Amino acid sequence: MKVAHTSRMRRFSLALALAAMAALTLTLIASANVAVTIIATDPFTNSTSQHKTIVEPDTYSFGNTIVAAAQWGRFNDGGASDIGVSVSSNNGTSWTSQALPGITVYTAPPGPYARVSDPSVAFDARHNVWMVSSLALNASVSGAAVINSRSTNGGATWFNPVTIHAAGSGEDLDKNWTVCDNTPTSPWYGSCYTEWDDFGHGNRFHMAYSRDGGATWTVSRTPNVGVIGGQPVTLPNGNVVVPIDNASETALGYSNSTNGGVSFGQAFTITSISSFNDPGNIRSGPLPSAEISGDGKIYVVWEDCRFRSGCYTNDLVYTTSAHPDRCDEQHRRPLHPGRRGRSHDVGSVDQGRRDVLLLPERQLHRGDVPARRRLHLVLERRIDVGSCHDAPRADDDGLAPEHDAGPDGRRLHLDVVRRKP
Repeated sequence: MKVAHTSRMRRFSLALALAAMAALTLTLIASANVAVTIIATDPFTNSTSQHKTIVEPDTYSFGNTIVAAAQWGRFNDGGASDIGVSVSSNNGTSWTSQALPGITVYTAPPGPYARVSDPSVAFDARHNVWMVSSLALNASVSGAAVINSRSTNGGATWFNPVTIHAAGSGEDLDKNWTVCDNTPTSPWYGSCYTEWDDFGHGNRFHMAYSRDGGATWTVSRTPNVGVIGGQPVTLPNGNVVVPIDNASETALGYSNSTNGGVSFGQAFTITSISSFNDPGNIRSGPLPSAEISGDGKIYVVWEDCRFRSGCYTNDLVYTTSAHPDRCDEQHRRPLHPGRRGRSHDVGSVDQGRRDVLLLPERQLHRGDVPARRRLHLVLERRIDVGSCHDAPRADDDGLAPEHDAGPDGRRLHLDVVRRKP
């Protein structure tokens, strides 16, 4: 993949998970002087989901405004009571939060769906519209529709959602992701794109595009391939690239569009994936996180055990769309060579510069005693992409999940962020 210089918009994939941590049912023992601000709490009281839980956040930043969306009131077997949004108009100094209207039976006004999941935040600079796409679920916990909630006043208020795509016969929609083209010189400036897959038909790859700030959507022509976890990015020339796993999560590939999302081409393989099943019954997997840096490179990060003898634990591994950095000659490499592994990758870039932020989670390998297993957030910042990076820094002494909020007893925890399993 070849890319040109990108726009200055910044995507913050940390998603303010640290700020929402008190709303999650986790125990954090802090060893660093990190100020934690609670930006939202779960207000729902329905007996069918778990409270107070806020999980799987996504954020987007444009100008002085940051919008963070997450699942509020997570059900054990999937979905939540609603999607909630937290908004700051002063670069995170202060926050307001609210539940999105018109989605589930628990919202005010109530919507038609039983549950909702998978929030993805985007901003359309041309039309000045904030949007949160999400996955509406029916009572059978199947993907009933990919929907889009919009705000035209900086996130102060939100409209009832519009439907991007409603499930047809046999369809079971999953894992939506939305991005907008905010490069003024792009021929498709002001276009927005949403990806999802259809679990009911072999994880069939789907895309849709909007030219009016997310109010209406047109389904794209896509190749008939099975995929999961795609994250579209827009290039300055208007092309759309979608890094994505195959349906079995054994290979990473991509598809692209050169006509503003009207059609997407053949899916190409970037690399195979070798992934260790993370211990502790953690809900995980090698789904990709994708971003573009200020020097025009697409960065794709996922968990992989290829660099470990016997594949006994995972590293954070990345690939770029251009030449490898000057630190080594590999396009993909482990970010931690020691005994402990990495999972639940969170990648972010400063698109005005060339910095890359990686927020992996450090965990013990399969030989460790489960009762002593703790999870650690680790911050790694590459200063000036193309040169070496800082040594990893642990920002806490570990996270101990206190109860499950995931399907089939699989644990959800703090950094199921941006790219969700």
